[in-house]
Amino acid sequence: GLNLSREVLGHSETFYFSMVMSIVFLVYIEIFLLRFLLLKQRVTQDMIFAALCAYIIMGVIFSFIFICIESLVPGSFIISATGEPPVDLGKFSYFSFVTLTTLGYGDISPVNDFGRGWVTLEAILGQFYIAVVLARIVGLYTAAQTREADRVKSREREER
Repeated sequence: GLNLSREVLGHSETFYFSMVMSIVFLVYIEIFLLRFLLLKQRVTQDMIFAALCAYIIMGVIFSFIFICIESLVPGSFIISATGEPPVDLGKFSYFSFVTLTTLGYGDISPVNDFGRGWVTLEAILGQFYIAVVLARIVGLYTAAQTREADRVKSREREER
């Protein structure tokens, strides 16, 4: 994976630029997908895939945010078992998805207020995402089923 040695974390303008541009690009995609989900009027396969993609992209965005936080303020995160900070994308991705799902194993933790604030934001957004998107999909599906049942009843009445 992407190994973020202390030399890279502390001294590379290219590293920061690439992280910020990655975050901006992924946020753009996230907004596009969320807009698609909110404007779609029927549950389709595309809607389901968009919902899955948006959730995964949210986790990746926060992985990059956590890498930036750790590089700007070294020691913001710590691996409980070793006392060392996580320094590769794999560990930050793992931490991000554990946080997004609010699973929270506790093996990687934020140790300052700035890190804790971003981790809290990710956990809250993860829960809101599940609640809002799932409610939207279930609501649209239920409405479609109700309309179909009404059409069937209407046809049956007409046939009588």
